[in-house]
Amino acid sequence: MNAVRDTQGQIVESRSMVVDITERKQAEEEIRRGKILLESSIESPKDMIILSLDREYRYLYFNKTHAESMSHVFGTRPKIGDCIFDHMKGKDDIEKVKEHYDRVFAGEGHIAIEEYGESQLRYYYEIRYNPVYDEKDEIIAVTSFAQNITERIQAEEALRESEEKYRQLFTTVTDAIMLFDAETTEFIDVNDATLSLYGYSREEFLRLRHPDITAEPEASMESYKKAINGTLARIPIRYHRKKDGTKFPVEISTGVLNLGDRQVLCGVVRDISERKRAEEEKVRLEAKLQRTQKMESMGLRPLRAVVRSPYPLRIGILMGL
Repeated sequence: MNAVRDTQGQIVESRSMVVDITERKQAEEEIRRGKILLESSIESPKDMIILSLDREYRYLYFNKTHAESMSHVFGTRPKIGDCIFDHMKGKDDIEKVKEHYDRVFAGEGHIAIEEYGESQLRYYYEIRYNPVYDEKDEIIAVTSFAQNITERIQAEEALRESEEKYRQLFTTVTDAIMLFDAETTEFIDVNDATLSLYGYSREEFLRLRHPDITAEPEASMESYKKAINGTLARIPIRYHRKKDGTKFPVEISTGVLNLGDRQVLCGVVRDISERKRAEEEKVRLEAKLQRTQKMESMGLRPLRAVVRSPYPLRIGILMGL
């Protein structure tokens, strides 16, 4: 506003100029909204660490998740303009981080999985390193996106340990163990004891289906259906067939498990040929004992001695001697 004065210096009128700043205000509002949107986009993923560094490894930006992570892992609170290495501890960790950033400043964006932290507070991170270019297409900064994947790594390690224990058990037990698809009856895996018992190589066995090893297909199919339904866990005797055609008795324990979306039947097979022969021998001896006892009850005695002579052998039972 400007005042207009007369020759005596008295204000006789005032003049003002009004400028329409609607567009400017709208532009400022758009910038404000864009900033809010950008910040919310950066801050919204609570498990994502985001930061940018210049060529001197100084902070240009970092989100709250990074600040919280640095406080938790290293006990520091970084500020914009600080060198990231001033807030890290451990020479090895610093050298690893610097190596990754130097690769980016050399033009190599990349992804890495690394472990950082102190003593018991060690965490695994999956980190994406990306270069930032200026209008001259020169790299002026690096932006990294890091996600704490410690739980995933621990779960994978636990799974590997579990698989190793399973594999040791699977390969060292003396009984034959076989896994086959519940729908197709195709074999998925077998242990070495299975190969030794049936006489196949691993490649040969894994081309078979369950009906190929049973000598009692109808009975085996009935047992198979019951095992899938969970109503049968043990088959005391079934006759199987080896590669060379030999039939032999087995005892089978069964169980159903799920591998992903695949239903699998597990069979633990024990060769009971020796047990079967022992049982048959026991029955034979018991029958012989019963015959002997019956003869003795009739006043008869079984042969107690065998007489050998140079004459043709005559075999008989001497009674009453």
